[in-house]
Amino acid sequence: MTGTIHSFEHEVLLVVWTGLALAVCMAAAVIVQRIALAIHEASGRRLAERYQPVIDRAMTGDAAALAALADVPRRNRLAVARLIVRPIVDARVPTRVAAARVVFRALPIDGAIDRYLRVAAGYARHDILSMARDGVRTKLRSAIQQARQDQRRCTVSGGRLDEGDRTTAFRIDSNVFANPVLHVPSFSK
Repeated sequence: MTGTIHSFEHEVLLVVWTGLALAVCMAAAVIVQRIALAIHEASGRRLAERYQPVIDRAMTGDAAALAALADVPRRNRLAVARLIVRPIVDARVPTRVAAARVVFRALPIDGAIDRYLRVAAGYARHDILSMARDGVRTKLRSAIQQARQDQRRCTVSGGRLDEGDRTTAFRIDSNVFANPVLHVPSFSK
């Protein structure tokens, strides 16, 4: 009987220490995540302080500001693009959308997505297939259907896009996130 009690006490201590170790690990993970978030937000604020005045001038047609945006370092281009897009999505003012088009033409965003997708006319819709160019639409539909069916990332290759005097091969990686309606495709040569 004493051996059973001793064994039970040993198992209880093991469970308590395991729980304590897991709690410490979870606390450390939360602390690391909060630090990373604080660094990310500070970086975003720093970029906004630096580039928002330039973006505002560029939106009014200032040629020097457009040239300055063209020289934004590659690592900051996507963040600057977010600074331009967020107010447009919130307000949907047609004059600001037109000004943003001019600014985006000056801001070189890597990835050449325009090769595969085009901005649909009118109000924003959540239909990526309507944005796909003719040579891309079938492969994109296939990638989305496969990702939806398998509920995981999938790759569809073998796409060919005619670009005037040359043909470019491409593939599409499609991810499905939590909600089966949300698909995030990425295009690559």
